[in-house]
Amino acid sequence: MCKAFAIGANRSVVIGARREIALVRDGHFLLRHRFEVEHVQRFFGGGDQCRLRRLLRELLRQSERSLGASRRLASELLERARFESSGGGKWTGGNKGQELTAGRVEVVHAEKWRAEVRIVNRIAVIARRSDINEMKKSFAGGPALGLCAAGLLLAVPTFGQRAPSAPIAAPTYEAYAIQYGTLPAFRVSGLIAGADTSRRLDVALMIWLLKGSDGRTVLVDAGFQRADLIERWKPTNYALPSVAVVRAGIKPEDVTDIIVSHIHWDHFDGVELFPNARVWLQREEFAHHVDSTGRVLDRAIDAPDAAMLVRLYKAGRVQLVDGDAKEIMPGITVYTGGKHTYQSQYAGVRTVNGTVVIASDNAYLYENLDQRRPIAQTVDSLSNLRAQRRMFDIAGAPRLVVPGHDPAVMTRFERMGTGVVRIR
Repeated sequence: MCKAFAIGANRSVVIGARREIALVRDGHFLLRHRFEVEHVQRFFGGGDQCRLRRLLRELLRQSERSLGASRRLASELLERARFESSGGGKWTGGNKGQELTAGRVEVVHAEKWRAEVRIVNRIAVIARRSDINEMKKSFAGGPALGLCAAGLLLAVPTFGQRAPSAPIAAPTYEAYAIQYGTLPAFRVSGLIAGADTSRRLDVALMIWLLKGSDGRTVLVDAGFQRADLIERWKPTNYALPSVAVVRAGIKPEDVTDIIVSHIHWDHFDGVELFPNARVWLQREEFAHHVDSTGRVLDRAIDAPDAAMLVRLYKAGRVQLVDGDAKEIMPGITVYTGGKHTYQSQYAGVRTVNGTVVIASDNAYLYENLDQRRPIAQTVDSLSNLRAQRRMFDIAGAPRLVVPGHDPAVMTRFERMGTGVVRIR
């Protein structure tokens, strides 16, 4: 149930009993927590409507994940967020009613809430807390919260008028494996526990691309880029991950999110190649390997990568995940238990063909999965085996469980281009 409130000419707010964010006419949105409305912001017209819609979708996603979050959520949006404006310089929110000068807003983020914004013109806080308190007093139920046919904005012309109801389409993803190099003659005994030490395999260096029906572009892992790593490991047919994704039709700057399965160099080092991406990492993985200064606490992470991780965290680009089976964005859930590192994670991804499981290094090869053999590099082999069994329970079909380094991935699925296959 929800209630519509008029707050001036051609402006309205919808408060929903089951959601923490209501999107309204002319790009208004309302942030609240358990009916404790904190602030209303308005995005003035004349901006980039496509990117505005992308922001609104992000707000809706965040609302679905934010149940149980801190009641300071909305105030932190204003009190902790940094507004970078090419026309107006830097501005830090705090006092209600302040306004950003004209210009292009580039970044809005806070510790527990983040949305990327690129909207021409300006943002202003248009309602004071006292105004919102008056609206709260009038809350008494109403029509069901719904979205317009586009699934983006709520059109609520006047107070008390019913908003049209429509189902919210659950986003799905297209999943791709992208190979950016090969490690030749790698010891299989370093991948499969108990394997013959004489066996060798040319292992694939891969990242995974998820193209969302909601416009989100997600990577699982980011590969590596440092010159010292390239010199040490001497990969063949190597391309920077940022170059490899172009073969799948993606520009590096268009990547919105990177799910980092774990902090090893070949999965994390390339994160900065994707300058606009938010990084998702397990909180315990972060805390176990680095301190707040970037000092290495566990040698599983390289010192340069540790420094980069803390630098990104302080810049507000790292989103820490608290544990197992967390839907970090609609259609993508991360799971723990693989124990490749202290708290490595793998991803379940909703596609039209069923859930795809991106195992990353929690299962190196199909041989791990088919023969139920734990990975060689794990802190808990029994937990790793349990995680591998669980992957098949999560996946829509056995073929949709994808290991992290098996070159056979590139032949089992449909080839879409050089070093790119679609997983389905």
